[in-house]
Amino acid sequence: MTGVFGRLGTVFDFLVKLSYLNVLCLFYSLLGGFFLGIFPAMAAAMTVLPGVCRNEDLKIGTEFKKAAILHFKKANQLGWLFSILLFILYVDFGFFRSFGSIAALAASYVCFILMAVLFFSLLFAIPLLVNYGGSVISCLKNSIKLTLGFPLLTLSAAICLSAALLLFLAAPGLLPMLAFSLPFCAIQFLCSRQFRKLAS
Repeated sequence: MTGVFGRLGTVFDFLVKLSYLNVLCLFYSLLGGFFLGIFPAMAAAMTVLPGVCRNEDLKIGTEFKKAAILHFKKANQLGWLFSILLFILYVDFGFFRSFGSIAALAASYVCFILMAVLFFSLLFAIPLLVNYGGSVISCLKNSIKLTLGFPLLTLSAAICLSAALLLFLAAPGLLPMLAFSLPFCAIQFLCSRQFRKLAS
């Protein structure tokens, strides 16, 4: 089918696949008790998404399961390393905010900036793990380098996540279908484009 209806059919097929990915992300997150499932589910989604975007004929459920098992250990190690660091910074942020001095206020701002850097680094660390492998520490360091060294990439990720948040606030009914897969798709797209630029 060609023309407008053909393009609409392609878009609809893509949205159906994203919805299926969203269900898989939710299912595997819950399967791991969320705490052990969310990061492998994210890694699996990042693994499958390029094939979905290229409209390849792949068994999404099977490939998702393989990727979740493959990345289970390192994705959890990486995710929880970032989570612990973020938690420590959040505690420090709250501690400094409890004081009224200028020095404490400045320290709280530093903590906030560091939390933002770590948050985006985590989003970039999973695609790095999926695409290049390597140790948890190397993914940690390289993701921070990406966040700080390519501010346009970080800004683009922030804009995409903000747009997704606004979309879900405006249409909460989309949450069960795209809450995980749409933001993951945006991050995967941005990271893949940046990886290609670095490789060329």
